[in-house]
Amino acid sequence: VFKLSVPTSLMAHSMGNYVTQLVAQNTVDPEIVFENIFMVAADVRMDMFATDSNPAAPQATNIQGKADQANVYLDIPAEELRENGGYALTRLANHVHVLWNTGDPQLGIRELFQQGFGENIQRALGKYGDESEELTTLPYFQERVTYHDFSFEGEDHSYQLYQDAIDIYARYKSGGNTVTTAGGLNMLRAKSVD
Repeated sequence: VFKLSVPTSLMAHSMGNYVTQLVAQNTVDPEIVFENIFMVAADVRMDMFATDSNPAAPQATNIQGKADQANVYLDIPAEELRENGGYALTRLANHVHVLWNTGDPQLGIRELFQQGFGENIQRALGKYGDESEELTTLPYFQERVTYHDFSFEGEDHSYQLYQDAIDIYARYKSGGNTVTTAGGLNMLRAKSVD
């Protein structure tokens, strides 16, 4: 695991969230590196933080997850079906923020290509954040994951640099002035000078 010398948050957009998830799931002996991970228009499975998808997460409750689990999936990358993706992300950051939009047309494309793989796999977290939040039943995740509804943006996929999103990044920033991004975006690095 790498270490950062300043408090840093990561903002991942669309498929950048998939890459971030893979990095998190393949990190040996993870530890907190980021203050926050902001998952914007996340093109990852919508049940990422569901109890059933994260059996390694601390189970501090008897509540069982509501996620349907199909026994067989065909023609889908094994990485997409790996368990504990949400748990892996929360082991790299103090907090995860999901910015989602039900009107996101690009994430609708995911549904066309993943037909028959189970509704929770087929649907993207960045489009079905409301349903994902309902599946987030473990107190462990409820304390570490916050959902932000950006459906007011309408049919939009690239709202990561809109003022409302920037306001969320700024609100949860803690002490540092660096926001690192995944998915090829450059972000805020401005600091007010007294």
